[in-house]
Amino acid sequence: MDGWDFIRIQNLIIKLNAMIKLILPLFLFVLITGLNAQPDTFENLALEPETFWNGSDGTADNFLTESFYFPALWDTSFGGYWAGGWAYSNKTDSVTSGFANQYSAKAGSGYQGSQNYAVANSDGWFKPRADVWQYVQVNGLRITNSTYAYNSMRDGDAFGKKFGGETGNDPDYFLVNFMGYSNGEPTSTEPVKFYLADFRFEDNSQDYIVSDWVELDLSDLQFVDSIAYTFESSDIFEFGINTPMYFCIDQINYSLFINSVASNDAEISSVYPNPASYDVNIQINSKDFATYELLSIEGKFIKNGGFQNQMVLNVNDLSSGVYLLRVNTSNAIETHRLIVK
Repeated sequence: MDGWDFIRIQNLIIKLNAMIKLILPLFLFVLITGLNAQPDTFENLALEPETFWNGSDGTADNFLTESFYFPALWDTSFGGYWAGGWAYSNKTDSVTSGFANQYSAKAGSGYQGSQNYAVANSDGWFKPRADVWQYVQVNGLRITNSTYAYNSMRDGDAFGKKFGGETGNDPDYFLVNFMGYSNGEPTSTEPVKFYLADFRFEDNSQDYIVSDWVELDLSDLQFVDSIAYTFESSDIFEFGINTPMYFCIDQINYSLFINSVASNDAEISSVYPNPASYDVNIQINSKDFATYELLSIEGKFIKNGGFQNQMVLNVNDLSSGVYLLRVNTSNAIETHRLIVK
């Protein structure tokens, strides 16, 4: 190899390094973007046609989609009954009234004609699977009434009243509240409310009971490790709600970030150097107290802590790769993509 060959190889190496520097951010952008807006359905759950699963077979007290965990409560008292939590179903009976048809969606199928969907019974919760993602932002889901609840509100039954009353003027409503939690603390000051039925309008022609799949935006709940839900109804008595406390969901859309990945010139915080191999400086644009959480790219918890104004985070013990660094202040939350070399 002569001197010119050496110079040519050196120039080639320089060009390759430049290409890597150009392509790597694009690759990371595609990777991160691909992890956003993930849809999760119930199609991975095996069912015979026109059946459901509610835990009565004793095989489990929960079921799993690809990314979420749903508890099921089967009570063995009095011969056994579904006491609450979740079931999954592919039943299509949108007509038959009564408790015997508690596992059917009023829409008659899953969202967009899919087979499987989930049915909730009484107050409860669901959460990301800890073996897949510990924290996610649930951007939204599809929701509708069960046939049982819809027909009860439309016609009345032995327990629940006909919504609107005989004149149609009663200001009835039935809603479900969704509240997000992270490490046991609420992630928002107010729940997201969804009205499964609303008869409070002055113009009775605007009264409605949800009968089809509706998109519900849950992004205000922020980054969560669980979501709880509770019911409210205008039809109550001293022991609780008369309206059948059921709803159905399908196609949960989620992402690993809050809104978007913040850059190093973020509004509330800065993280530098990035990429880093030893120490990372975290600084917020105020003297307030803040917290941080470091997650793997899959959303699994690694470490957390608190600081005032600024701190130094040592990453020397981490394997090379891409991580998520979430910075929380009193009025904002940001998620940074952190590259460890």
